[in-house]
Amino acid sequence: MKLQKPRLPVTLRPAGAELPTLFEQAVQAEEEIEGLLISGGCFPGAGLSALRFNGIVFENCRLSGANLRKASFVDVCFRNCDLSNCLLDEAYFNRCQWVDCKWVGASLEGCTLRDVHAKDCGLQYANLDHSLLDHVQLINCDMENTYLTNCRLKKAALDGCRLIRTSIHRTPLRDMDLTSCEFAGLILSENFSELKGAMVRPDQALELSRLLGIVIQ
Repeated sequence: MKLQKPRLPVTLRPAGAELPTLFEQAVQAEEEIEGLLISGGCFPGAGLSALRFNGIVFENCRLSGANLRKASFVDVCFRNCDLSNCLLDEAYFNRCQWVDCKWVGASLEGCTLRDVHAKDCGLQYANLDHSLLDHVQLINCDMENTYLTNCRLKKAALDGCRLIRTSIHRTPLRDMDLTSCEFAGLILSENFSELKGAMVRPDQALELSRLLGIVIQ
């Protein structure tokens, strides 16, 4: 799948000790944070709701438990960051990369993800219910107990992902190639309509037959 990459400035300004103050001022003035390299920052539980980030690289940062509800991320890279238990409901991601990040238990309900590339991320127990995934690629991501209920998928791809007890209730996977994924115990609607038109391997079809109550001898 061809995705638009983040359009980062040629030169990023390293953020220093003034960053917490900069965040606070931007929230109060409803201004945008742009053109920064934020490395090694630790902002657990920070109140950053509705903040706009543009042309930013987060590297080795800890944002666990932060309130980023309705925040906007355009041309942003997250590298080796911890966003576990973050509140990101109704956030907007456009031309973003998530690499080797933890999103465990993060709430991303009602988010919009456009041209998002995620690789080697932990999304266990994350909640993406009612979200739009438009040109999104997830590679080698752990999605055990992840919630993807009532999502709209437009050009979404899962490659080598772990889908254990993942909820895809009312999220159609038509034309999606799941052959490289590991899955078991998927949470589906009663008629399993979510899987109609999805591509699976023969051994995966055997696993799905158990959901249907079919015994293959």
